[in-house]
Amino acid sequence: MAVNRKYLGIKFPFTSKDPEKFFVDMEYNPYREIKSDLMHLLLTKKGQRIRKSGFGTSLLDYIFEPNDEKTKTDIKIEMQTVIEKYFPGIRYRDWE
Repeated sequence: MAVNRKYLGIKFPFTSKDPEKFFVDMEYNPYREIKSDLMHLLLTKKGQRIRKSGFGTSLLDYIFEPNDEKTKTDIKIEMQTVIEKYFPGIRYRDWE
């Protein structure tokens, strides 16, 4: 029996556990879709996508940087910039 669902995109991180046996699991909840898309954007290194070299962030470069105010400011600016560019309907809220 077929399930009539409206799929919004692919789940991230990629899995294939859905009983409908797609190649990868699909997302049908709009809130989880936004979360998946944000994770995909934030965890993709800039320059990694073909034909979209500006997609992604440089957040992975900050992993071994010192935990100081300059690093926090750089991360905050990086996140604000990419979220405003790729998700104009989402407002970035500071964690402090």
